[in-house]
Amino acid sequence: MASRPAESRDDRRPVRVQARPQPRAHARSAIAPVVAVEPRGSSPAQLTASTVRVNTLMLALATAVGLAIVQLQSALSAISMEVITGQAAVAGLGPALYFLGNGVAAVPAGRLMDRMGRVPGISIGFLMATAGAGLLFAGTAFTNVVVFLVGQLALGAGLGVVQLARAGAADMYPPERRGTGIGFVLVGAAVGAMISPILFNPLLTGRSVNAASLSAPWLLACAVAALGAGLVWVIRVDPLTLARGGDAPTSPSSRETGRSLRLIYAARGARSALVAGIAAQMVMTSGMMLVSLEMRHHGHDLATISGTLAVHFVAMFGLSPIVGVLADRVGRRHTLIGGLLVIAAGVALLPVSMELTTLLPAMFALGLGWNATYLGATAVIADGTEPTERARALGAADLLSLVGAALAAALSAALLAAMGLLVVAALGVLCALFPAAFLTGLLQRLPTPARA
Repeated sequence: MASRPAESRDDRRPVRVQARPQPRAHARSAIAPVVAVEPRGSSPAQLTASTVRVNTLMLALATAVGLAIVQLQSALSAISMEVITGQAAVAGLGPALYFLGNGVAAVPAGRLMDRMGRVPGISIGFLMATAGAGLLFAGTAFTNVVVFLVGQLALGAGLGVVQLARAGAADMYPPERRGTGIGFVLVGAAVGAMISPILFNPLLTGRSVNAASLSAPWLLACAVAALGAGLVWVIRVDPLTLARGGDAPTSPSSRETGRSLRLIYAARGARSALVAGIAAQMVMTSGMMLVSLEMRHHGHDLATISGTLAVHFVAMFGLSPIVGVLADRVGRRHTLIGGLLVIAAGVALLPVSMELTTLLPAMFALGLGWNATYLGATAVIADGTEPTERARALGAADLLSLVGAALAAALSAALLAAMGLLVVAALGVLCALFPAAFLTGLLQRLPTPARA
């Protein structure tokens, strides 16, 4: 039975409460220490549990706000690029720059969040997204391709920073519950996927596809992103402070830089998670973009396209708590393999038909498979990192995944115009199956965190 923590002589100083035994000095295990900050009469354990619940909820809400804008971008980006330029072959350039912005911002943002805390970084990301949405409105309304592409880059950079909110979830939960904690935060994105059509579809329903109809939703997106920038400040104790046992991110004792990325990814488990995450992001991104283009070419209106992508985004995040529990119980490796196989099945369905009876199951499978791979890879990387290096490590994974997604988006649109959907889908299936076979046959089992 754990002993009660000793009371501090100075009530103003934080008191660490150890929820589980400390590891040996040589072990590299990400522990989620808990800390009480105030008030004097509260039980530290109760106060910390309440803080974690509030933080988890607010991180989930921030993720919901970000995802609502991501869904709008996914529905309109390729179509807008085609309308602005008049060329279907370059429709993938807009999404490509969005994902490039996602990736390029990830590493410096992760480094900033490891030093300053999760909350300031997320807020800055939302402010960048606000600026990007404004540029997208102007670029689309005035059919200015340069402004439009700069807007895609800025929006991608801002929302890429917001995606690192999952590092905050990893900070607050011990290894044996980390997948579950990350799942709780990611389920907020499913809420965003359901809210997005409610917010933006009234501006799209019944309207022809032109610059005016495609630009209007971005004004509302500016307001939504600005709301997110303020929302995260409801978090009273930064998750990074909890992970560091009460040391504020700006305190001298918290200025450790952690290991280099080369050393972090020297571990076989981290490398395998990285490969799986890159493949999943590339295939999912290409499938999502191609579906919006093909649906438009087959006569579906903008509201139907947005609704179809909403189903996809709900699948990407709605089952995150269940997938998180699965990752904690059956292991990271099985979660990664299963996710890649489901992605392959979803992509294989896409060329069958552009009717909703085929598209909805295909997009749901594509989203669910990505969710399992994304959550599993995040958990593997979080398990092998300390708080002072976690967001940076996840940012590096995002960088490589999203640069791959940018290349896939640009190439798949050109391949679609030249060879058709069947060829692109076949390449997507192979891209998903290769790392799944690699994980199954060549790699050692990824470790499942031992229970305390």
